[in-house]
Amino acid sequence: MASESIYNKYLKEHLDQVNHYLALFNENKEADKIHQLRVNIKKIKALIRFFAQLEPNIDYKKIFQPIRKLFKQAGEIREMQLYLTKFESFQEKKGKQERNLNAKLANKIDQFLVRLPKWEKTLNGFLDTITKFNHTFDINFLSAYFNSIIFKSNKRLRKGMFHDARMEIKFILYLKPLFSENQQHDLKINFEFLDNLQEKIGIWHDLLVSQNLSKSKDHDKKIQRELDTLEKEIKAITKSFLQTVYISSHPA
Repeated sequence: MASESIYNKYLKEHLDQVNHYLALFNENKEADKIHQLRVNIKKIKALIRFFAQLEPNIDYKKIFQPIRKLFKQAGEIREMQLYLTKFESFQEKKGKQERNLNAKLANKIDQFLVRLPKWEKTLNGFLDTITKFNHTFDINFLSAYFNSIIFKSNKRLRKGMFHDARMEIKFILYLKPLFSENQQHDLKINFEFLDNLQEKIGIWHDLLVSQNLSKSKDHDKKIQRELDTLEKEIKAITKSFLQTVYISSHPA
C-alpha cells in the first residue's frame, strides 16, 4: 500500500520540475525546456487521474484545470518548435515561410512568458490544495485500474486512434515508479513493451503535427512517406497488443 507521503513527494518533485523548466525557458527559450515542462505536467496529470478513481467525490478535474491551461499553451509552442525543426531538415535555404514561422513562434513565446507570474502562482496554489488529501488503495484496485487503461488503449489502437492510445499507455508508465517491485510484479504488465510502443507512436504523432502545420507540398510528401512507414509498423504491433502486454515473469 502506498502512503500519502509517497504521493506528496511525487507531486512536489514534478511540480518543482515544472517550475524549474519554466524558469529555464524564460532564460533561454530552448525547445527542450518547454518539452520537459510538459512531460512533468503529464506525470502530475496521471496521478491526478488516479486520485479521481480513488475518490470520485472530489472534483479533481476542476482542481487540475489551471495546470491544464499552462500545459495547453506550452503545447502550442512545442508544436511550432517541432514543425520548425522538421521544416529546417527539409529546406536547404531559409525562405520567407521559415522567417514567418520563426516570427510567429517568437510572438507565441512572448505571450506565454508574460504570464510567468500567473503560472508560478497557479503551481503553488495547486500544490497547497492537492497535498491536503489522503489516499489509500490495494493491489486489486491498482490492477483493475491499469487493466481498464490497457483495454481502452487496445480499442483505440484498433480504431487507428494512436495518439489517444499513447496518452493512456503513458498514464501507466508515469505511475509505475510510485509502486514497489512486488506490486509491479503482481501486475504482470510488460512495461518495456508499452514504453517502446508509446515512443514509436510519439514519433508518428510529431510527424503528423508537422504535416498539419506544413504549407509546402514537397514537405508534405516527405512527411507522408515517413508517416506511412510508421503507421504500418504500429498497425502490425496492434494486432498482438493484448498478447504481448501481459507477461508471466517479472516486468522489465
